[in-house]
Amino acid sequence: MPTIDSTTPAARGAPLQRTPAHGGGQGSAQGGRGGRKPGSALVWVLESGATESDRNIVEQRPGGLSLIVILPRVADLANDPTILHLIEACCPHGILPFHERLAEPELAQVLKRPPDDLSASVTDYLAWHGIRIDRDMVHLIRRTIDKSADLHLISALARSMYVSRHALGRRFLSRGLPVPSHWLQLGRLLRVAIKRQNSRRASSRYRTGSVISSPT
Repeated sequence: MPTIDSTTPAARGAPLQRTPAHGGGQGSAQGGRGGRKPGSALVWVLESGATESDRNIVEQRPGGLSLIVILPRVADLANDPTILHLIEACCPHGILPFHERLAEPELAQVLKRPPDDLSASVTDYLAWHGIRIDRDMVHLIRRTIDKSADLHLISALARSMYVSRHALGRRFLSRGLPVPSHWLQLGRLLRVAIKRQNSRRASSRYRTGSVISSPT
């Protein structure tokens, strides 16, 4: 059965706190009535295969709760190739090979690992949570997240895309999406969070910069 593991204590050398994700249905992956703690993840050990109850828990986990999949043995995986399609549909944060015993530091490292493509991970996250955006907006959002590493001003962002600042803002607003300045700041905040997670001192004194702009 999937369990909710708090990996933040593990990163500090303390033992993990594990809470079975009992039952199915909406909210079944919650870590108790008080909700999950920061740094928690849903760990799905597939040693015994995937039951219908497990699938419901994983597929209906709360938004923002990372999923780590522990694969079954190679022979078992070869006998049931549908598991791979199931894993793909569940959008796990990380996939680990079969382990006789869960290695707590390894789980923490999986959660802290930076995405291979930050901008793509943002738009994939939106799509997985049912936020429909067309191809043009996917391109704009990804460009904005990518540019957030170097640009602080919306006017500079608009120039890099060869449009006016107001025209760029209207393209986001017409789809019911936050204005470009919010996406630019999101990209910067995500980079700060990634740096903090992978810093030994976990210092908060990272330069975040600022976005100076009109509402668009």
